[in-house]
Amino acid sequence: MLNKLKFNNLVIAHKTDIQRVRTQTINKVVNKIRKLKNVLEKRGKDEKNRTRLLKFTETLEHVKKLSRIDIMKNVLTLEKSPKTVLTNGLVSPTELAVALLSLNKVMQMLIKKFKNDLQLLPDKAHAWRKELMQSSKKKQKLERTAEKKRKRQQLKEQKATERKRKEWLEENTQNAETTNANSEVGVSTFGEWKVELIDLDNEKQVVSETERTSKKLKRPFEKTRKELASKKLKSKAESSLTRADANEKEDDFPSSFEEEQDSHTEATHIIDPFFITNAGENYLSTAVVLRNESLEKIDSNKEGDDFQFVKLNKHTKNKLQPPKKKEAHQNTTAVTRKCQKKDPQNTTELESLHPSWAAKKKLKPIINSFQGKRTTFDKNSDGEAANISNLPNEENEQSSNVDLHPSWIAKQKMKPTITAFQGKKIIFDLSDDNDDDK
Repeated sequence: MLNKLKFNNLVIAHKTDIQRVRTQTINKVVNKIRKLKNVLEKRGKDEKNRTRLLKFTETLEHVKKLSRIDIMKNVLTLEKSPKTVLTNGLVSPTELAVALLSLNKVMQMLIKKFKNDLQLLPDKAHAWRKELMQSSKKKQKLERTAEKKRKRQQLKEQKATERKRKEWLEENTQNAETTNANSEVGVSTFGEWKVELIDLDNEKQVVSETERTSKKLKRPFEKTRKELASKKLKSKAESSLTRADANEKEDDFPSSFEEEQDSHTEATHIIDPFFITNAGENYLSTAVVLRNESLEKIDSNKEGDDFQFVKLNKHTKNKLQPPKKKEAHQNTTAVTRKCQKKDPQNTTELESLHPSWAAKKKLKPIINSFQGKRTTFDKNSDGEAANISNLPNEENEQSSNVDLHPSWIAKQKMKPTITAFQGKKIIFDLSDDNDDDK
């Protein structure tokens, strides 16, 4: 007898090793699939390699689905050697997966250990193999309940189909009986109308009456259609006439407006030619306008017909106005251009250079000749240096202080001013120094 409890305990104890075997076999199968794909890409259509690829993909799925207990059961119950299974081309993917798992070295060590611990000897009857492959009591119970549910569902479906079949047969038999009875009596199957024979003359009269009624019915519809079409044409004509009147009024607008202005000194409303009321008259705007303002606008519109007038908002005003350049930048560029025109050396240099470099050089500021006031430092006959009056003129200060605020004038008075030297100057001669040294 096989001790299943011990078998389960051994599986739990060696679960890490079993997991390692599974991962190694999965990697092996994946590499094999990759190689087969590369071969198919190179050779093209090869049926042999394609069948191999399909088989290995199925084995990979099967290895992934197997649990630890199922792996050990399948490996222990394998009768043939794994090499013979691999060489056989007619093997199923499940058998191939078990053979690949049993070929692993770690799995071979586990098989030996399990057989020694559980004392699984090779019997002719294979009693332990049958016991090992038997599912547990819990699994058997679940299988039994699933089978019972399946059978109940089948019975329900069969009963429902039989009930529907009986109902259909009853309905069809009743319809067949009614049709047979009506055919014998001479009554139509669609209702309780009597079948009567009609003469040809009477039939023609009936047909003519029906035609007349149909014509009478058609006439009002045709009239309504014609009336609608005529109404549409009239409305179009009226709209075109109103537009023409509006255009004529727009053309006559300035002359009429001049007459009104001559008569009235101040106009409070303007006739807006762009808007027309429902009655076809021009719309009067409520804006108050000064005298001769609207006429000036009309004249300006006549003079500049080619230009498009745009309403200047806060956003559009700045966009339409050209940007103002800085005056300082304009002055510098003007000075540089004047200097470049005067110097002939610059022109010759610029001609030899590339146009881009010449343009850059033109923009550079050039140092011009000194145009200010020069101060000369001369000596007098006595040997005293000439006094240079760097002091500011009091008259100029007074003239400049006139424009300033009184507080600023007071601050300027408090500032110290550099005055002319009024003391005694001491002169050291070289002759006296030489006598002392001797």
